[in-house]
Amino acid sequence: MRIGYIKGISILRKDFANKEFCEKYKVDRIFADKHGEWIARREMINYLRESDEVVVEDVRDISNSVGELMELLHKFHTMQVHFCCEKQRIYTSLKDWERVLSLLDVFEQPIEPDKGRAPRYIEDLDDCIDMVNNGIMTVTEACEQMNIGRSTYYRRARVINPKIAKERHTEDFDMYERMVMCREISIAEACRRMNIGVSTYYKLRKDRENSGEK
Repeated sequence: MRIGYIKGISILRKDFANKEFCEKYKVDRIFADKHGEWIARREMINYLRESDEVVVEDVRDISNSVGELMELLHKFHTMQVHFCCEKQRIYTSLKDWERVLSLLDVFEQPIEPDKGRAPRYIEDLDDCIDMVNNGIMTVTEACEQMNIGRSTYYRRARVINPKIAKERHTEDFDMYERMVMCREISIAEACRRMNIGVSTYYKLRKDRENSGEK
């Protein structure tokens, strides 16, 4: 689905601007914010699903700085959502942009020394991974003890054992769903914490609704 986003639209021009944007960029749905607001942008991010495409006319419509833009592009890349900007000719569906966005993952990885003894942090993390592998503690307990996220845990675990499979945590869905509904976290963040895709998240939500669970 092609999702349009526009900013700085007054209430009087909103309907006209939406129609004009739809006709010009052939989008299926539009989210529009007034100046100084990001309400619709947050709603759009929560609405996005895997393989969707976000379309803007100018990058300054969706971000206030280069840093903020790169954070958004990285978020879209993690969600497997494409981004299209006509004025600056940014099309993340192209292979060149795929390579650029993949590099952003590098900066989230801990830097390890090439020589000498490993830092205490790495040694402690390796001990936790070993205890998880032996059933002494869970991944959640290891992450809490080391004060790290699951993505950091699994990056190190795959260094030790490249064949390790990432564990899903759908048993925590109800807790994260409540956080999403209270707007404490985004759907993308909930998916990251449970190690699931956005499509799986919506399937779990639908299953809960069909079974009458909250």
